[in-house]
Amino acid sequence: MGVEELYISEESSDGLYVSVALHRRRIFLLAWTIIFLLGLLAVRLSYLQIVHHQFYQALSDDNRIRRTYHLARRGIITDHDGVPLVENTPSFLLVLNPTLLPRTMSERNRIREELSAVLHIDSKDLERLSDNSIDKLREVSLGVFLNYDQAIAFELHEAQWPGIVLQVFATRKYRTEPLSLSHIIGYVGTVSTEERANRPHLLPFSLSGKSGLESQYDDRLRGTDGATLWEYDYQGLKQRVVSQTIASDGAPLQTSLSLPIQQKSEEALSNTLHSIGRTNGSVVVMNARTGAIIALVSNPSFDANIFTQPDKSKERKQALTDRTKPLFFRSIAGQYPSGSTIKPLIATIALSEGVITSTSGVQSVGGIRLGEFFFPDWKMGGHGWTTVTKALAESVNTFFYLVVGGDIRTPPAWNRPALGMERLMSGLKKFGWGSPTQIDLMGESSGFLPTPEWKLATTGERWYIGDTYHVAIGQGDLLITPLQLANATAMIASNNQTLTPWIVDQPLTQAIPVASNEVISIVRDGMRHAVTQGSARRLGDLPVIVFAKTGTAQVSGTQAPHSWLTSYATIGGDPIVVTALIENGGEGSGPALTVVKKIYRALTDPTIYHSK
Repeated sequence: MGVEELYISEESSDGLYVSVALHRRRIFLLAWTIIFLLGLLAVRLSYLQIVHHQFYQALSDDNRIRRTYHLARRGIITDHDGVPLVENTPSFLLVLNPTLLPRTMSERNRIREELSAVLHIDSKDLERLSDNSIDKLREVSLGVFLNYDQAIAFELHEAQWPGIVLQVFATRKYRTEPLSLSHIIGYVGTVSTEERANRPHLLPFSLSGKSGLESQYDDRLRGTDGATLWEYDYQGLKQRVVSQTIASDGAPLQTSLSLPIQQKSEEALSNTLHSIGRTNGSVVVMNARTGAIIALVSNPSFDANIFTQPDKSKERKQALTDRTKPLFFRSIAGQYPSGSTIKPLIATIALSEGVITSTSGVQSVGGIRLGEFFFPDWKMGGHGWTTVTKALAESVNTFFYLVVGGDIRTPPAWNRPALGMERLMSGLKKFGWGSPTQIDLMGESSGFLPTPEWKLATTGERWYIGDTYHVAIGQGDLLITPLQLANATAMIASNNQTLTPWIVDQPLTQAIPVASNEVISIVRDGMRHAVTQGSARRLGDLPVIVFAKTGTAQVSGTQAPHSWLTSYATIGGDPIVVTALIENGGEGSGPALTVVKKIYRALTDPTIYHSK
């Protein structure tokens, strides 16, 4: 081999070496590229399968398996004779299924506009269709209810609107005669976000009680929802049932209410209010032996159906803004000075404490003067010699001024020790004043019992004898609810301190006497004399023996006083309490008495009422 050949051979060898090296490098880079891409793919698959497994599994299932809910019907609420006070009626609600909703906003907006146009719905009510923050895995109520015609129109166009589901369920239809049932029964609405957070078993389109018995007994009324799982093919056609759970309807509630007496009580109150040009008042009818509420009326009232019917937005707004506050449940939440209806309670406390006896008396001359201040009786010139029976019958202020506050005049006309504020407040608390009665309804007020300590802390002023005199006749800062007064009257009628008013569930309590039978007999005697010869004489011609106490509660400014009357009579073997309040109605012997008398006429008519 020549030198030239050798050189060429070596050169060829180097070129081959370089070529092989380059080739190997390319293979090496390609291999690492493939490994890198496979790594990325593995990470992505792990992300999808582990981190977002639930989401994509739901998407897959919702394309293949879809759920139809069967909402339980709420239990029916009846009066004590089993007469329904509410019924279930079909209703239609638009529900959003995010897993089936188009991903593009343009498609969502198309659905929104078409729904608005076809179903005649305000586009603003469909805003959630454009909300990207909604949970991608859970159904969401659009809060849009449809009437029957709208529901039919939706069914005809349903295929055009993926992700929108028509949920059928039973909503409530409430009685409007009497309208006053609305405060007691309450109403339902779709669950709020806060409710679902606290009660995760609820569906976004479930109904829950918002007020009244519907709220108080929501868990008992609602039942358990069911569902059917359907399998669909790739064309979206229903194939077979995968599984099914049957809905279990809610339990019924039988109340203590008498529908006829509720109707007659509302009629008596509203007619009397209309006759004197007033709008606000309350009635409580209660069994004093058991605590059962027979009727509970608050005027003005409202139609609960405005909260369950989608076309009642105008009525809802009116009810919420009405200056007479028709949604306000005056019977349990209204707080008023008691006026002279406090006097039977003071008499019971003072007799029990030994401050007075049945024969303790004072000469009423028209009032008490202390320096520049005068504390009057309602009768000009006074009532003459007055013991506790006459003081209750004729509502003699002077007697109760002296019983509670004592006599600081010189010389004193009353030589007995005063009951005093501390013992008075302690006694009133035993009658349930100053705290809720614990009736099975939400929204009850506590009332208010003023004390010297409270006045000093809130006003910086000390307590004067005049403050005590005002409280002694149910004035000043003392406040009660109509239900509290009815319940206290029932305690006197039954001599049971532990009595608790109820509508559905009667509390299990052991009776504790309010006072001795002798004391209760004296107080009842005074209340009976109020009917036979005192301020409630107009009740004397009723076919039952009535015990009563009138009250005229002064209010601030130039407004007329509140008219009170509380009473009881034995009907059907049980003592039945009837208490009425007419806001700014004047004398207790006036419109409040008129209302009570009409109710007793109904209670004593066997074609209207029978005890249970």
